[in-house]
Amino acid sequence: MPRPSASRAKPARSGVFDHVTIHASDRAASERFYDTVLATLGIEQTHSDEHYVRWGDFRIAQADAGNPVTRRLHIGFVAPSRAEVDEFWRAGTAAGHPDDGAPGPRPRYRPDYYGAFLLDPDGNSAEGVHHGALRSGGVVDHLWIRVADVAASRDFYATVASRAGFRLGRDSPDRAFFAGESGSVSVLSGPPTEHLRMAFPASEDAALRDPDGNDVELVLAKRSQSSASVASGGVAPIQQRKAADFRVLHEGETFVMPNPWDVGSARVLEALGFKALATTSAGFAFALGRLDGNVSLDEIVQHTRALDQATGLPVSVDLENGYGPSPEHAASAVTQAAEAGAVGGSIEDYDPDGELYGFDLAVERVTAAVEAARNLDFPFTLTARAENHIRGNPDLDDTIARLQAYERAGADVLYAPGLRNGDEIKTVCDAVSKPVNVLALPGLSVGEIADAGGTRISVGSGLAWVAVGAMVAAAEQIRDTGDMSSLAAPVRISEWLGA
Repeated sequence: MPRPSASRAKPARSGVFDHVTIHASDRAASERFYDTVLATLGIEQTHSDEHYVRWGDFRIAQADAGNPVTRRLHIGFVAPSRAEVDEFWRAGTAAGHPDDGAPGPRPRYRPDYYGAFLLDPDGNSAEGVHHGALRSGGVVDHLWIRVADVAASRDFYATVASRAGFRLGRDSPDRAFFAGESGSVSVLSGPPTEHLRMAFPASEDAALRDPDGNDVELVLAKRSQSSASVASGGVAPIQQRKAADFRVLHEGETFVMPNPWDVGSARVLEALGFKALATTSAGFAFALGRLDGNVSLDEIVQHTRALDQATGLPVSVDLENGYGPSPEHAASAVTQAAEAGAVGGSIEDYDPDGELYGFDLAVERVTAAVEAARNLDFPFTLTARAENHIRGNPDLDDTIARLQAYERAGADVLYAPGLRNGDEIKTVCDAVSKPVNVLALPGLSVGEIADAGGTRISVGSGLAWVAVGAMVAAAEQIRDTGDMSSLAAPVRISEWLGA
């Protein structure tokens, strides 16, 4: 059997599944099973013909003499929340499919891991899973492949991983874990998985077989299904569900949307139970060692992609002024943020050169951003910001006039950062019909904002400055007094990051 070489260039989009294919003894029965349970996760069929049926990067084909039935596979599917995991299991058991593990936490995998297991008609284990590092590039979260010889399989998949952009993570004598950008593969000791086919985008084409005879294909990245999906503008089901969840949040009680400044803070905030995240331009700029307003659109797009891939939460992006003065700049910023995984974003009416845009131009810019959002394949929540109160012009009448115009232009959420008290917040909320975002300030409370009519509360760069302030205070104490007691601050890193 040929062995894959480890000396290959990493593909441009690495660590993803191109497709995973199983062969079923009765394709129609397996199709009914997966249709039933995957629908509860927001995963719908994307293709069906005489050869196979497909849900994103997962396929089923009819077994025959040349392609025997796939056996003893475990496959995990992305669930947007624990509620969908529960529904996955309820729908499957209600349809008469065997239970392979009731919904619940599985801390031996990750502290925040929540899964439920069913058996498909051929006895393979299918799981709906939610955790804090869900992948956004497809419907398959992970594969567990049982192998006769863990050491031999580890060596094989390590060389495959080097060409497909996966990395070896946890490793033990009876299990090896390979993680990628959009999926993971574990090999573990047991009666071997049989007749599985899987493919990964790579820098070249290759057809291989693992030590137990399963087919492993490397597909030239420019030809791969996953690359084609990205190029054609296809939206992953997880992004569709995040977008829908984000919209629903705006229809209920007042909620807090905190602003992480890097991946670690995003993971912590998710672990603490928040339901959505927003970027902070000032906090992210600080993480790069810069002042606010000195980050490029390309950099915020990369930052957005990292936050989206690191958490299972909806991410809304502070797009500042759209990184240019024209309506076309605002529209392009929305489109690029959406392509990076964002399900919402804000456009403000302040130019970094130091002045507010004129009324008409400000409205044109919001209109262009709204049109760009409406051209997407999912409901992108566009927030329009009136910057008066934080730009030295606390003119409430002008602020309201701008927000009303942005509402007429189609903005989904309205935002005037810097409103100082409940009366100002109420005045704004009473003047518009769309949800209003309120910037958290030290003199306000969640209850006061809710009573005034605010729907969404963001904290801007506030949490970043709290963290920086704590660091500086501790460092100054060490420098000035030699007292290191502040280093005893309690943290629960393993719990928050699932390490």
